[in-house]
Amino acid sequence: MMKIKLDTSNFEVYLKDNLDYRDKYLNCVETIKKDWKRIEDAIITRASSLLPFKEYTTEFTVSITILDEDTTSDGSIAIDPILTTQTEAFVSKVAHNVHSLLCYELLKYDIDAVAKEDMGILRAMEEISIEGIGDHIDAGYFVYGENHEFSNEKHATEFKAIVRNISKTFENFNSILRKISQDASQKEKLGEELREFVPPYGNPLGYYMTNIIIKNSFLDEMLSNIGNPFNFFKLYNKAVLKDRVAMPSLSKEAIDLINKLEKKYLK
Repeated sequence: MMKIKLDTSNFEVYLKDNLDYRDKYLNCVETIKKDWKRIEDAIITRASSLLPFKEYTTEFTVSITILDEDTTSDGSIAIDPILTTQTEAFVSKVAHNVHSLLCYELLKYDIDAVAKEDMGILRAMEEISIEGIGDHIDAGYFVYGENHEFSNEKHATEFKAIVRNISKTFENFNSILRKISQDASQKEKLGEELREFVPPYGNPLGYYMTNIIIKNSFLDEMLSNIGNPFNFFKLYNKAVLKDRVAMPSLSKEAIDLINKLEKKYLK
């Protein structure tokens, strides 16, 4: 059974020298601690809703600490105390991070076996698929939600603008894959270009692709193949063919490249 431990020790140490944080967040953090069992269950339910059906025995630690942004690594999730002021914000953010960590545990290829020239391509595809699915846990709150104090207007505006103009973003992504397919000697260079493309565009692109996959009734197939990013992109093309509305799809050259990488690396 999955377990999530709450660690407030860093926050409590910080309080000794920062009365402002004491006034703002002490009661909120105490409320989270008292209601932790219900909140833990909500996080697990939310994260598990977009994962393959299985028994997860992983243990995570959520550390409430003062930082510039939330961070996730090695089963530890650091969350700023400001997110404790609204339960929905806290649950959404932590559930997304739990989901991401579990997705990386489910990868169906050995990252240490990936050739240097392929690393940029695989990392980009991996991030687009995992974060695109994970954004369905919390984008409804942080990007499309209104009337809450965690609105990052710049991030939300850019995210929504990319989704609205997805054809241009998709074509740029497809173009890089097509170039890689046509000129293998440029694979490492273009793979790095793909990685540079991902930070601003990867999450909204993956979010959009996930929408199309779910809309066309491929949710179960998508979840059962989490950990295989190659399948995510091929499944999107499959969903596009089923949809009644014309929308961008991956070119034959891009799909050929994805098939070659899948055959090369999938366990």
